[in-house]
Amino acid sequence: MRHKTTSKLIILVLVIALCAVLAGISWVVYRLPQQVESIFGPASPSLTVVQKYSYAFQLEFHKDELLSPAGRGEKEIKFSIESGEGIQSIANRLYQEGFISNTESFIDYLIYSGLDTKIQARTHTINNLMNPVAIAYEIVDATPEEVTFGLLAGWRIEEIAGTIPNSGLAFGKEEFLNAAQNPATLLDLSFWGDPTSLEGLLPPGEFIIQRTATLGEFLSILEKDQEAQFSDSIISQLASLGLSPYEGLILASIVEREAMVDEEKPMIASVFYNRLESGMRLDSDPTVQYAIGFNSEQNTWWTNPINAEQLQIDSLNNTYLYQGLPPSPISAPSVKAIEAVASPAQTPYYYFRAACDGSGNHQFAVTYEEHLQNACP
Repeated sequence: MRHKTTSKLIILVLVIALCAVLAGISWVVYRLPQQVESIFGPASPSLTVVQKYSYAFQLEFHKDELLSPAGRGEKEIKFSIESGEGIQSIANRLYQEGFISNTESFIDYLIYSGLDTKIQARTHTINNLMNPVAIAYEIVDATPEEVTFGLLAGWRIEEIAGTIPNSGLAFGKEEFLNAAQNPATLLDLSFWGDPTSLEGLLPPGEFIIQRTATLGEFLSILEKDQEAQFSDSIISQLASLGLSPYEGLILASIVEREAMVDEEKPMIASVFYNRLESGMRLDSDPTVQYAIGFNSEQNTWWTNPINAEQLQIDSLNNTYLYQGLPPSPISAPSVKAIEAVASPAQTPYYYFRAACDGSGNHQFAVTYEEHLQNACP
């Protein structure tokens, strides 16, 4: 009797054990992948079935350390990954810096998720608030932390604004345009005499800007660069010619739009100085173009050619109607244009017009009669 009872107990234990094994297998086969996927996302399709289960088991076992930041306190570094660097090397360096607590579990996650093949060779920003999963996504992010912002000489504010949407910067075109017309809200422009517009104050060139830079930070970088173009020597030279830095900027912006080649900028500047000194109006076509604004038919901010009616547009920027300099710059002048205005050529000329050979050069004249003779046939 005892023997039968013992046998029954053994069978019961075996059944229970088998059920436990089957339950475990069932959990591994059905529940484990779903559970891991709900936490870590789907497995890489490049993995075999066996690999998926193997990595899922490892992630489940190490999920706490993968989902918790390894470091303490405040720490942020620039973490550079070289082209071709392996995941073991990357994991080792992250471990040494204290950003992950287990290199193997970090590598398991990279392989499970397929991120091991997407790591970007660039400089990444990593901090102690990031857990290993967040770090993994940071090192596969192809978005650079910095953008190169280019601005061409002769552009007006609206043309600069047109590049903002595709620049990668954190602010938009309308925000930029609003600030350009209300610069005192963001910048100290006392160097220029506190103008009411940023026109001309953002210099041409290429600038490396943090992608997350605020509009104020962005404008400050560019405006300070424009200030830097006005050295003590430039300021002194302008003063000897009767101009403040801002007035020099205004005239340089006109020279920029008039000149096609840098070599002629000092000559063109001399013509405008001669006109100002003699009491003549500047009679500059680009100032009229600026006053006209956007030409929807030509799809440009710089209407060309200008007709007789447009020459009569009533604007303080129209130097055919109003004497002296316009109230603000009309474009972003280059360093060459600024230098030309600070150190103009000494010439007897009062007139210039485009040469007829299509070279971009100009024909200069002392008298209006000579100017007429320079007209193209």
